[in-house]
Amino acid sequence: MKRSHAAPPSIIGMVLLSTVLLTLFLFTFAAIDLKASASENKRAERITRHADAYNEAVNKAEEKLAGYNKNSTDEEISFSIPIDEKSELQVSAARNKDHYEITTMRTLSSEEWEGSDQIQVYNPEGGNQ
Repeated sequence: MKRSHAAPPSIIGMVLLSTVLLTLFLFTFAAIDLKASASENKRAERITRHADAYNEAVNKAEEKLAGYNKNSTDEEISFSIPIDEKSELQVSAARNKDHYEITTMRTLSSEEWEGSDQIQVYNPEGGNQ
């Protein structure tokens, strides 16, 4: 009589089950990582667009200031340059001998801020308070 050295079916089933679970686990984390990467990429693109718009506004402000250097005799000047739909660059400059030097340059929101002092509380009837 020959004896077979094959593994019992229960061990093969456990190996198959653990392989399937490990594969599902890896695919799940790969999908989560892919979603996080896409979200981070969108955020980076939004920041890059804003930085480009800001740099373009700074360049326009410097060009405008160069025009003032040639034609104006005011001691102090202020003006705003739009950055995007929601913000603007506010520039102030003071005359220093034959040219203007920027004293302040800051980004301001061009939209009106509407604050609310109401707190949303859970309403079991389903309506807002």
